[in-house]
Amino acid sequence: MSIEEINEMKRKTYQEYLSRKLDLYFNGTGEEHISDFFNSIFFGRSIDDFHDGIARATIGKGGKYYFINTKGDRINDEEYDIAWNFYDGCARVKQNDKYHYININGKKINDEEYDFAWDFHDGCARVKQNGKYHYININGEKINDEEYDDARNFCDGCAIVKQNGKY
Repeated sequence: MSIEEINEMKRKTYQEYLSRKLDLYFNGTGEEHISDFFNSIFFGRSIDDFHDGIARATIGKGGKYYFINTKGDRINDEEYDIAWNFYDGCARVKQNDKYHYININGKKINDEEYDFAWDFHDGCARVKQNGKYHYININGEKINDEEYDDARNFCDGCAIVKQNGKY
């Protein structure tokens, strides 16, 4: 394949990508919500797909992350070092080397900061704090008082955990 063919393939792929993104910014009534979309093209911003009605966006390569709703409005004024998509109405974010969760209104679900955090599955997320794992619900509350040496995500209401050397 020649350089010209590769560049043409890249151009067509990018056009399809932009077309797909543009489709996301119509709310079904014909009313357009695309100001952030056009800003993303012209000012180096990137916008991901919507999850739970919220899309993750970033400013430039290596820039900070923020979230927008389907109208293109930011859900809060925060900017995060790293941010993940929403699952079960919550997103994990990282600021100053610590993790926490926000809800679709952009508010922290609790005051805890974690050493590491994972996405929500079946309404629970596993978190690591002080070298131990535990689980929280979408309200930010621990689901029990147990702490584990290792833990995996919930799936169909069950999770694999390790405590005192046993799974």
